[in-house]
Parts: sequence; structure tokens; C-alpha cells
Amino acid sequence: MLEPGPEPRSPECGHKVHYGKGLCKPCYMRTWRLANHDQVSRYNNVWKRTNRDRVLAAESKPHRKAHRQQYDKLDYETNPVKMKARRLIYSAVRSGRLCPQPCIRCGHSKTEAHHYAGYEKPLDIVWLCTTHHVEAHRGRTWTE
Repeated sequence: MLEPGPEPRSPECGHKVHYGKGLCKPCYMRTWRLANHDQVSRYNNVWKRTNRDRVLAAESKPHRKAHRQQYDKLDYETNPVKMKARRLIYSAVRSGRLCPQPCIRCGHSKTEAHHYAGYEKPLDIVWLCTTHHVEAHRGRTWTE
């Protein structure tokens, strides 16, 4: 009678393989999410919009607040020029010296984001809706 050989193991983590792809479930899901980033991102954004109360409840937990504060402090320490520019924009909008404009790409009136041409001139910004701000950071080119 033949003795069964060793069970196949995932090369990434060493767990027992459950899929025909040669990976365990967590490793397979991680590779799938990386390969389908846009689809996962769209799903997550829809879920967050429809479950806003759950998102806010999770973000208000003390350990999440502490993590966010730690991240903000690190961001401030590593990018002081960027943070100074951000503070100047927020204070200018709050005081009324700077008024949010419609998105220069699509004309959408709700501009949640601004895009800096450079941090040397922090008040010289381009007003963009969230969609076009993401595109600008992904390197898509567009003109006014």
C-alpha cells in the first residue's frame, strides 16, 4: 500500500495548501487583492459610504485614535514643509482669505481636495474634486 506523501505547503507562509493554485487561502487572497486593486478599492469605497456609522464607530476607538495621532506626528516630522502648506491652506479657507473653487477638470462644485503645484508657494493651488485629485497623484496628465 502506498504511503501518502507530505501535504503540499504554501511557499510564502508554510500553511497547508487548500487551493489548486498552490497557495493557502490567506496567501491566495493577498495575491488576488494585489492583482485586482481597482476592483477591491471600488468595493471598499462603496462599503464605507453605505456603512458610515460603522466606520465612524471603529475610528473613534481609543487604539485607532492613538494610531492616527502617531501617524500624524510621524507625517509632521518627516514632511514639515508639506504640513506647513496644509496648515496655511486650512487657515486661509477658515478665515475667508481663500475660497474653495469648483474642480478645474469637471466643474464639480464640491472640491474636497486641493493639489499643490509646489510646496514653495503653498497658496498657489489647483482645486480638484476627489476623483481628479486621485488621478493627479497617479500621474495622469490633464490641462485646465
